[in-house]
Parts: sequence; C-alpha cells; structure tokens
Amino acid sequence: HRAAPAPEHRSAIVEAEWLFRLLFLNNSLHALHHERPSVPWSRLPALYRAEADAVVQRNGGYLVRGYASVFATYLFRRREPVEHPYRRRIDP
Repeated sequence: HRAAPAPEHRSAIVEAEWLFRLLFLNNSLHALHHERPSVPWSRLPALYRAEADAVVQRNGGYLVRGYASVFATYLFRRREPVEHPYRRRIDP
C-alpha cells in the first residue's frame, strides 16, 4: 500500500515471480483483489492477464515489476514517511 488521495491508487500490483505468487496467495494482485473481492485468489492471475492495462490504469499506475525490485530498492531505506501524510493533525 501507499498513501494516495484516491483510494483506488493505494494498492499495488506486483508482477511477481510464480514462487512469490504462490507463497503470498496472489496477494501481489492486491489492487485487483480490492476491485473484485469475491473472485477466488486462484483466478486472479488469469483475470489480471486479461485486463492488465486497465487494472494498472485504474490503480494509478502503481505497478511494481517483481519483489526483487522491492527488496533492492527498499531493503535498507524506508519507502514512506512514518506518519501518514493524509492524517489530520489535531493540536492540543
């Protein structure tokens, strides 16, 4: 997930390798799951392949090309600020 004003832009699509897709039960297709929560996890890959361009467009282009790129980029640094950027601060 990421902080984004539009809720549909908050969940990533990770074009994961088969082992990670199996290990995480296709959670890498998180944005598609949020769009269609009633679709069984085993059918998400075929649905994604059929609608990949449209799904990525609807989630604001939040696409990651595999978990290896996530590890390489963020293993030793944070991805987002600790405090959520859309949290309203209430000063006493």
